[in-house]
Amino acid sequence: VEDRWMRRLAAILEAPTGENSSDAAQLTTDLWIGGRSAAMDVLAANSRGITDLVNICEPWCPLGPNSESIQYVGIEAEDRASFPILSDKWYGKIRSHVCAGRTRGAVFLIH
Repeated sequence: VEDRWMRRLAAILEAPTGENSSDAAQLTTDLWIGGRSAAMDVLAANSRGITDLVNICEPWCPLGPNSESIQYVGIEAEDRASFPILSDKWYGKIRSHVCAGRTRGAVFLIH
C-alpha cells in the first residue's frame, strides 16, 4: 500500500500546479494541502471554496462562521516516523471520507 501511495503522490506532485502560497498548495483541482492558517481560512472566509477539511492534527480543530457548512474528518497522528498513518485504522478513515466526498464533487484541504 505504501509504495502505491508514494507513486500516486509523486504523480500528483509532478503534475502542473495550481495556486501555491505560503499557507497552501493546490495539488489538483479538488485537492489542497495546507497549514494551520489555511485550515482556519476554510472555516472563516473560505477563500478557496473548500468543502471538506481533512485534519491530521487533532485534537486541534479550527472553528469559525463556516463550521456548519464544512464536512470534517480528523485523526490524531503522532509526529514520528514510525506512526502507522497508512494503517486501516487511520488511512481507512480518511479514505472512506474522501471517497464519499468525491461522489458529491468535494474540494478537500488536507491539514
